[in-house]
Parts: sequence; structure tokens; C-alpha cells
Amino acid sequence: MKILLLNMQNEQNNTIMGNTMELYQSPTSTFDGQDYECVCCGRKLKPGHNQYVHLNTDWVAVHPSIDEFDFVKVTGSESQGYWKIGNECAKKMKDFTFTYND
Repeated sequence: MKILLLNMQNEQNNTIMGNTMELYQSPTSTFDGQDYECVCCGRKLKPGHNQYVHLNTDWVAVHPSIDEFDFVKVTGSESQGYWKIGNECAKKMKDFTFTYND
């Protein structure tokens, strides 16, 4: 039996449930899956931008401390991979983003 506890809500009313958080999506998003686009709003990012969010196949953000081996057990879904996120959108996903140098 899977139990997710509601820990808190952030100012955008995105629900944080333990190790997952609903992905912020801008109402004016133009994201179409291209490289160097913010996954939340579609804004073009400069090459070398290194801020990411880890998503599961339910398109839910997963806390960076959760590794691939525990992914299904912790989130109930498989990993969708790491997606680039712009600085402004990352502020709305506080604690669920990380930097990685390609």
C-alpha cells in the first residue's frame, strides 16, 4: 500500500508530496521538447545552461536525492529523465532542481 503524505504547499499551490512535486507549467508555455528549452515555459536557454529537474513518467518532479534504483519504489512511476529548467521556473520548483555540468 502506497501512502504519500502531504507535507506542505508552496506559494503557487503546487502540492509537495514527500519526494515528489507537481511540475510547474507556465500558462503561456511553448515547450516542444527541443534541446535548450525550459521544460516549464519553453523559453530558449543558452548552451551550457546546467539547471535540471528530474521527472517521472507521470510528469511529476522528483526530489534530487532519489536515485534511479529507488525511483519506482518511491514515486510509483519510472524515470522520464532529467530536463533543463530556466532560472525563473526553477524558483517555483525550489528544492526540486539541481545543477549538473555536462
